[in-house]
Amino acid sequence: MKSKRVNSEASIIELIDHMESDLGKLKKAISNNKQDGREKRKPFRSFREYEFCGMWKDREDIKGLSSIEWLTRIRKTQWR
Repeated sequence: MKSKRVNSEASIIELIDHMESDLGKLKKAISNNKQDGREKRKPFRSFREYEFCGMWKDREDIKGLSSIEWLTRIRKTQWR
C-alpha cells in the first residue's frame, strides 16, 4: 500500500513540474507579445487588400445588375 502512495506522490510532483514548465513557456510567449506594456497588433489592412474583395468584378453575368436583380435572375433559373 505504501509503495502505491509513493508512486502516486511522485507522479503528482512530476505533473506539477510539467505544468510549471508549461506556465513558464506561456508567460514567456505572452511577454514576447507585449511591447511597451501593450499587446502587439497586426497592422491595419484595408478591406480592399483582401483576396476575396473584387473576386466577382470580371463576371459578365452580373454586369449592370443590382444585387436584387441578379438574385431574382438566379432564383428564376435555379429554383423553377
